[in-house]
Amino acid sequence: MTTKRSFSSQEKLDIVNEGMQPGANVTEICRRHGIGTSLFYYWKRQAMNGAADAIRGPDRNAVALKQENARLKKLVAEQALVIDRLKELNESVRRGKNVSGRSSDS
Repeated sequence: MTTKRSFSSQEKLDIVNEGMQPGANVTEICRRHGIGTSLFYYWKRQAMNGAADAIRGPDRNAVALKQENARLKKLVAEQALVIDRLKELNESVRRGKNVSGRSSDS
């Protein structure tokens, strides 16, 4: 029984680059690395799509989504601070102190 081997992205890229060299025998390369030719061509297609995406650069929608994500993260952080402060105030009230920190016995 064979075990499934996982390849890092760098290993995949190295194998694809090896197969793209002039005169390279893809079948031999795949045999040496213990992969099927269909997997090689799948990795090659992924690499080519990734290269095309890199050349095109980020699309406007992705940039807008990143900006919206940053805005929402800031909003969540601000709300977390407010919640923490409210918890502190609530705890103070439960201990019998008013907001100014003086005892309510006065």
